[in-house]
Amino acid sequence: MEKNKELEVVRVKMITDKKLYSEYPLTSPEAVCKFVSKELADYDREVMCVLNCSTKGQVLNMNVVSMGTIDACLVTGRELFKSAILSNAASVILVHNHPSGDYHPSREDR
Repeated sequence: MEKNKELEVVRVKMITDKKLYSEYPLTSPEAVCKFVSKELADYDREVMCVLNCSTKGQVLNMNVVSMGTIDACLVTGRELFKSAILSNAASVILVHNHPSGDYHPSREDR
């Protein structure tokens, strides 16, 4: 074992001047669909996103967590929550698209 190994220190800095992605709170599934439909409409493959929200339900930012194939998207917990923690989000909303246009939840969605 080497004696001169040092522990690498990682620092996280919060930004105090928050800017909102949207000032309007997302209070229903319909509001979420309306909000993200324009953002996700042009993707030709499945995309998983996280909306990081304030305590009032306002969107702080949107993070694309994973880009998959035409009918699948692989996601892990680490990617899901990393941006939420770094954004100091009070809540998150997870969304993904269906490029096929069929909006019924698949077995994998459930």
